[in-house]
Amino acid sequence: MPSAWLDQATPVAAEIGRLSPYACLAEAVRNEEKAFAFFSDLAGMTEDPALQALAERLAKEELQHAQRLRQARRKAYRLPERNSSFWPAPVGINSEKELLSTAQQGETAFLQSLATLNLPPNLERQIQAITREVLPALGVPDSHGENDRIDPARRSSASPNDSGIRKALQGAEDAFAFYDGVTAQAVDQAAMFQAQALSEMALDRLKLLYNSLAAISTPS
Repeated sequence: MPSAWLDQATPVAAEIGRLSPYACLAEAVRNEEKAFAFFSDLAGMTEDPALQALAERLAKEELQHAQRLRQARRKAYRLPERNSSFWPAPVGINSEKELLSTAQQGETAFLQSLATLNLPPNLERQIQAITREVLPALGVPDSHGENDRIDPARRSSASPNDSGIRKALQGAEDAFAFYDGVTAQAVDQAAMFQAQALSEMALDRLKLLYNSLAAISTPS
């Protein structure tokens, strides 16, 4: 049997409720694509003609759902005017090499920016740990050691608060939008697969940041 498309990594409703409209729709598209793969695999595996026909019909429906959600996602992406200094427009990425080069520059800038945001130390380490799961293949240096050597004057004396987390969220949202945009428009298969992996990493960071924001905003 093909593996189920809803696994432990799929966000629950409470987590989805804290994501932006764009991130929610991107997650929905991803789930529809997993559902399409599930039913397609099932249609190819079964020897029962009736089950095969049903699986093929359901696979087609999942593709239609994914297409509608992609259209909504594109509209959601255009709602806010994004002005990110870290990430260019995804339409200019035509190869895996270009993607990795851009990711190296963008992720280095994003990780280095965290040191100026007064994030809870454990949160900053978690973000870096999630990122480093993918970063070794990109050749991006470990930014944690760099952060330890940053001039203390660059760090505000204020205690960690939701302002820093919100700024980190903006950078994380821009990274996710970039990778997801490359995934949607890539014609090079290697670039598409790499962008998918980076999108998953970026989405994990978003979930962490939204959960942290909810925790720090909730009175104890």
